[in-house]
Amino acid sequence: METLRVMSPAVLRSKRGFYAAIYKLCDLKGCGLLVELMKRATQNKQYAEIDHAIKTKNTSYITKELGDTYPLQNWYFSGIKRKQRHKLLPQLKAMETRMIMRRCPDPHLYRHVCWKLKERGAVRTILHLCLLNPTSLHADIAKRLLKFYPKLINDIYISDEYYGENVLHIAIVNEDPSMVKFLLQADVNFQERCFGNFMCPEDQKSSRTDSLDHEWVNVCPETNYDVMACLGQEECFRLMLARGADPDAQDTNGNTVLHLLVIYQKLEYFDMAYEVGSSLHIRNVLNLTPLTLQQGELDN
Repeated sequence: METLRVMSPAVLRSKRGFYAAIYKLCDLKGCGLLVELMKRATQNKQYAEIDHAIKTKNTSYITKELGDTYPLQNWYFSGIKRKQRHKLLPQLKAMETRMIMRRCPDPHLYRHVCWKLKERGAVRTILHLCLLNPTSLHADIAKRLLKFYPKLINDIYISDEYYGENVLHIAIVNEDPSMVKFLLQADVNFQERCFGNFMCPEDQKSSRTDSLDHEWVNVCPETNYDVMACLGQEECFRLMLARGADPDAQDTNGNTVLHLLVIYQKLEYFDMAYEVGSSLHIRNVLNLTPLTLQQGELDN
C-alpha cells in the first residue's frame, strides 16, 4: 500500500528502523519474529509456537482489558495528529497514566484504543503492518492476531497524513476481497472514515481545519467508498453492502459513490452501483447530482 503513496516523514523514518520495538515483530520489509514463526508453522503445520509468541510478545503493547476508551482531546487534539510521534512521547506517557473514562457521556468525543498509543511504529499497530505486507503469510498472521486480540481490528492510524485509516481501508487498497470479507465477518467498522491529509484533494488541503466539537476535519473526503471508487473495487463494494453499508453514504464534500465514480472516470462501474441501490438524486455541496456532475465533465 505504501507504494501507492507519497511517503510521509513518519513512514520514511519507520522504513529506516526509527521505531525499533514493534518492527522486531513485523516490519515493512516482510521480516520480523512473527513472520519467521509463521513460515515455520506453515511448513510443519504446528501453530503452538507462533500462538505463544502472539500471546506473550504483544502483551506489553495492549491496553488493559484488551482495550480502553480515551477522550479524543487527550490524544487527538493534543497534537498526536499534527506532530511527529517521537516528540510526543512524554505527553503520551503522561496521558496513559491518567484515569481512563470507560463510560462515555458522548461517544463521539471518545475513541476505543487496543494497541497502546506510545507503542505504535509510525503511529500504526502490528495489524496495520501485517496488511501493509500484502502476502498470504502476513494475512495468516493478521488472522491469528485477531484471534487473540479481536478489538485490535478497529485501531486506526493516528498521524495527520492517514488519520482514521483502519485495516479495512488497507485491504481495499490491496484489492484483496478475501481479506475484506474476513474483516467484515470479524466486525470491522466499515463506516470508519479516513480524515488524513493524504485523502484530501490538493486544492482543499490548505483549507483543512480541526474542530474541538468533533473528530473529523472540516474538509476531507474519507469514506471507504472513496477508496473503492478510486480503484474500481466492485466485489468489495458488494461485500460491504451485504453487511449493511449505506450505498448513499456521503463524504464531507457531499459526494456519494456515484459522484466519485464520475470524478475518477470509473463509469464502467456506474450502472452496477446504481443497480444495487445508489441514488441518482443526491446532491453534493455544489448542489450537483451524479448526472449533472457528469454533464459538467462532458462540457469541460
